[in-house]
Amino acid sequence: MYHKKGDLSLSTNAIVVLILAIVMLGLALGFVKGMFGNITKTFEEQALAEPEPNVATSSNPVTFSKQIISAGLNDKVVFKVGMFCNNATENCVDMVPTVTCGLLTKESNDLCTAKNVTKYSSGISACQYTASTKGETICSFGTSYGSVDIKVKVT
Repeated sequence: MYHKKGDLSLSTNAIVVLILAIVMLGLALGFVKGMFGNITKTFEEQALAEPEPNVATSSNPVTFSKQIISAGLNDKVVFKVGMFCNNATENCVDMVPTVTCGLLTKESNDLCTAKNVTKYSSGISACQYTASTKGETICSFGTSYGSVDIKVKVT
């Protein structure tokens, strides 16, 4: 005297509970992704949000988008550099600022290059560095035509 209806009802309940659990898990994952997914921005998003530096000129050949760089240890720092091509004979094909700073480590060579700057004009480049050492110092950012000193603080 077994009731097969009860067995069928039990497995139907189990399937409904399983489907509800999967739906709830999907909703929970969507919520977590929505809340925490925008914490890390891509380099492009950070570069777009960074203000433009003043236009670089022959008397001020390197300009910077920030007066002070402040970051936590291992944070990625994005800034823009304006560079003036003071070359009378040809265009400056790839202008890369040199950085003298023990607190920052460059992320990639391709990220910080002003390409095809015509002679006697300026170009802007977005750069990404990692705050690799704790401390506070004055760092020098420059080209062969000049440089600018910026205060860097890594906590």
